[in-house]
Amino acid sequence: MSNAMLEPWELMSAAKDVLGVSALGRILGVGHMQIYRQVRNPDFTEDFIRSPIQRIRALVYELKQSGEHELAEGILNYMAEGADMHVTPNSCAMPDKDSIEGECLDDYPVLMELHEAIRSGVDLREIERLAERVKVEVEETVTAVRMEREG
Repeated sequence: MSNAMLEPWELMSAAKDVLGVSALGRILGVGHMQIYRQVRNPDFTEDFIRSPIQRIRALVYELKQSGEHELAEGILNYMAEGADMHVTPNSCAMPDKDSIEGECLDDYPVLMELHEAIRSGVDLREIERLAERVKVEVEETVTAVRMEREG
């Protein structure tokens, strides 16, 4: 099974197996007993606690539900940066303009903002965030073209 398909307790257990309980405890700032309670299958024991993975997921979910999508994305990107990655939305961008021309024009401001950020030397995380916005805008344009051509 892919690590992407594991339950949170299984992910924590795999992390414990790779890093060791002492290192994981030091990183998370908790004792060994708390680590062991986080890596237990909740289906078979009542002596488990939610892992930091579950807590951060709940935090990100609540922020998104509160309309703070960019803040939620920022938290995820900060976490992903440790693995030299960044997040991308997994939903198809639906056009938000009434015409293809409108969608095309909608691409320029965010692209210009990205280019200005690059020229200004802003933090790479901000550049990546803006690049994702550009991708979404272009995806909206392509979706509008596809919808028109497919009828």
